[in-house]
Amino acid sequence: MSEAHYRNLFETTINPIFIASVTGQLVDVNPAWIQLFGFSRDIALQKNISDLFSTSTRYVRFWKKLNAEGMVADFEEEFLTHSGKTVDCIITAAVRRNGQGEVVGYQGIMRDITLEKQSQEQSKAYHRALEQKVAERTAQLEAQVNQLTAVNFIMQMVASARDTQTALETVAREMVHLFDVHSSGITLLNEERTELSVVAYYSRDESVPSTVGTIISLDGNPASVQVIETGKSIVVHKPQESHLTEASHDILRKRNIECLLILPLLARGRVIGTIGLDADLPDRDFTTDEVLLAELIAAQLAGIIQNVRILDKDLQRAYKRLKELDRLKSSFIGIITHELRSPFVAANLSVQLLYRYLEAGMYDELLDQIKRLDQELVEGHRMIDSLISFASLMSKQGELFLEETDLATLTKDATAHLSRLVEARHIHLTFNFPPDLPLVYLDQQRISEAIHHLVHNAIKFNKADGSVDISGRATATKIFFEVKDTGVGVPAEKLDTIWTAFTQTVDDLKRGLEGLGLGLALVKSAVEAHDGKVTARSQVDQGSTFGFWLPLTPHK
Repeated sequence: MSEAHYRNLFETTINPIFIASVTGQLVDVNPAWIQLFGFSRDIALQKNISDLFSTSTRYVRFWKKLNAEGMVADFEEEFLTHSGKTVDCIITAAVRRNGQGEVVGYQGIMRDITLEKQSQEQSKAYHRALEQKVAERTAQLEAQVNQLTAVNFIMQMVASARDTQTALETVAREMVHLFDVHSSGITLLNEERTELSVVAYYSRDESVPSTVGTIISLDGNPASVQVIETGKSIVVHKPQESHLTEASHDILRKRNIECLLILPLLARGRVIGTIGLDADLPDRDFTTDEVLLAELIAAQLAGIIQNVRILDKDLQRAYKRLKELDRLKSSFIGIITHELRSPFVAANLSVQLLYRYLEAGMYDELLDQIKRLDQELVEGHRMIDSLISFASLMSKQGELFLEETDLATLTKDATAHLSRLVEARHIHLTFNFPPDLPLVYLDQQRISEAIHHLVHNAIKFNKADGSVDISGRATATKIFFEVKDTGVGVPAEKLDTIWTAFTQTVDDLKRGLEGLGLGLALVKSAVEAHDGKVTARSQVDQGSTFGFWLPLTPHK
């Protein structure tokens, strides 16, 4: 290679190159080196190799290896630039010798890997953040599943109890274990609503005597009065000193109770009693999730108590209801073990793929897999929310908040957030409501949920590029709402059962779309609470028309 050609390569290469004397003094550097370190050429030639390393320790390690082996290849080090910033480089250097084998200098070539290392660090940080996010989301979902499983377990024990008293004692005992508290008591309100009677009590301290049969006057008991009047739970901190529990200060001090949770037993919107949880651990508090879980149990228990109270008056209906609860219980267990497991199994597989893509540097695939993981976790979360919503609705069937409502406006509000699903499935969505449609008194939240489920099903089970027509009309006494789609349809033999909770509405091949089978059950429950009726017409592969009618006169 000619000297001119060599010089041309030296000057034009994108990698920094240096030549140093036997003492390490720089004698020549190329433009790429000057650009990397920021020195002028004159200043650069006043530098020694040792001046460029970020620490003397790093330099000594490099220098010893170079002189001992005569060459270093792909040696990763940290260097200082003219501005004082550090850069990470891979350096390959060799000893220069004359014809007699004597060392006359050194030469080397470098490659700046600062951006690569920063990218690696960002990738590691992103990986750690992703792991944390997955762990947090998984923990949240697992906590909700565990909570629902606990509720189901308690309700199973209540259902298998030989009598009402045994059921009440079971709930009191299991709540102590579930919430890790000192004791739990269940009270029922008398007809005059002036005093509470303790009907069940359990303490983990066997030396504490039972309070069953104790009558608690509401006079001078602000905490219980507040719960009964508002129908809302309260957490009393420092109950040994609080004015809300003044009448019980002595017994609370004796038992070292540090925090108190009082829950209403709500049956059909009316408080029929309370559940109290007494915590004796220092600094113990009841979290929002614990309160919600306890309220769910209280709601279930209140419903059972109310059913028992009216058993003699409506024995046949109560018997039918208990059979339905048993069916729901069995279906619930099946969902916990199968349906809810599916998204978490898929999420676990996605996490394994994330590790592989991250290690392989397949960042596009990594991003796609993250989106898929998020969808799988959201799907699991949606299933759990549906179960909670159904349980809550079933415990509050008789409670309506009626408002004069424009059905067309309510429909558009209830379906507004389905626009993305409409676009994704290329559905042609139309609204047909006459301008003179009369206003109707209804519970906006309940009917809005019902409308949402009907329209969501029509979109979800539709064919690509299909259509969904939403319409309303009225007669002298009723107002009608219908959703017509061009979807897969429902077999005639299933039209009578589709409104039942946990019932599938399409064949097994569509099971992945159907989910938990709660939507139409929620619709039916909401409509019948208004003295209305649900309707359904369908032909397989031709489409379906689902809807309901409500009376125009206010529900009484």
